[in-house]
Amino acid sequence: MTGRQTIIPFGPQHPVLPEPIHLDLVVEDERVVSAIPSIGYVHRGLESLVDRRDYQDFVFLAERICGICSFTHSSTFCQGIEGLMGIQVP
Repeated sequence: MTGRQTIIPFGPQHPVLPEPIHLDLVVEDERVVSAIPSIGYVHRGLESLVDRRDYQDFVFLAERICGICSFTHSSTFCQGIEGLMGIQVP
């Protein structure tokens, strides 16, 4: 038998979160049974910046997406561009 379910909004700003995110936590009694993220909750305008800049200029912006994992964003962006353009990196 299951208990009563309650939905608790969590975020976007919370001390345990490294980045702003909004979750709806589905709680059954005192146990979290599901976490439903709100995708696209934080809009930083990066999509419109990409439209107005050269792809080479966006590498510097990609490094500033997150203060914790800056290398990952710029590296992934570069790998995506290389894959789309068919560039083989030596």
